[in-house]
Amino acid sequence: MSIVAKTTMTIAAMVIIGIIISIIVIKACNSNGKFKTDYDERQKLMIGKSYKCAMITAWVLMAVYIVIDMGGVVLPVENAVIVFTILLISLMVEVMYSVWNDAYWGRNNKLGSYIAMFIVVTLINLSSSVSSVMDGTMIVDGILTTRVIGFECALIFIVFGIEMLVKKIVEKKANGAEEDDDEES
Repeated sequence: MSIVAKTTMTIAAMVIIGIIISIIVIKACNSNGKFKTDYDERQKLMIGKSYKCAMITAWVLMAVYIVIDMGGVVLPVENAVIVFTILLISLMVEVMYSVWNDAYWGRNNKLGSYIAMFIVVTLINLSSSVSSVMDGTMIVDGILTTRVIGFECALIFIVFGIEMLVKKIVEKKANGAEEDDDEES
């Protein structure tokens, strides 16, 4: 069996194992043990809008990438990294829109469990990124390799955490302002 075939089989096995672990963890993080998150009607409407924003973002970024590629510009990045980065950016648009419109967390989500899971995933991705930098596999011959994807994933979870903190602070200030207005009345 060739090295390419072995690598492909290894990646496929890792993806399958990752999907199975994800299903188990998500079911454990939901209060009703279901894989699917329960949303109310307003949340479903906001989620639809967030998907639309994410899709438009992906289209625009893909169009920019196509123009760059057709222009003959060679980026020092593997193509898979560029495509994955576009997917991650569009995912962040979807998540950020959902969070700001109170449509990210469903009625059956155990927030603490999800946050703990996000922290673990972030730490795993950061450690693999550090390992890739240390062994010289993140950048090979001046080309950014797919080993950077773990760092990108960690970065997305960090941005998500910061966004949730900022949203909490904004809501706390808004609630404080509403209480001050009620006292003045």
